[in-house]
Amino acid sequence: MKTDNDLEAGLQRRIRAFSSGKSPVQPPTAYAPTGKLKVTLKVRKKPMGADEVFVHTVNTLSELQAEIEARREAKAAGWPIVAYVQDVQKV
Repeated sequence: MKTDNDLEAGLQRRIRAFSSGKSPVQPPTAYAPTGKLKVTLKVRKKPMGADEVFVHTVNTLSELQAEIEARREAKAAGWPIVAYVQDVQKV
């Protein structure tokens, strides 16, 4: 068990190290989560046409944002009707 003297000695050591510019305590490394989601849509050219598969990979963590971007890309690729979202999975 540490005594008050041990605690004070440790604090003094850290204060000296800090004031000299050499901190013994390393700051935590920043964690920036990066994620890619693969969105699979079922798309059609005609209202009662056969479903086709449209796959789009998005660099985001939000499944909702990935779905919105995939729908936008499907429309831009010439698929006027997005029937439904089949799958959203992490890559």
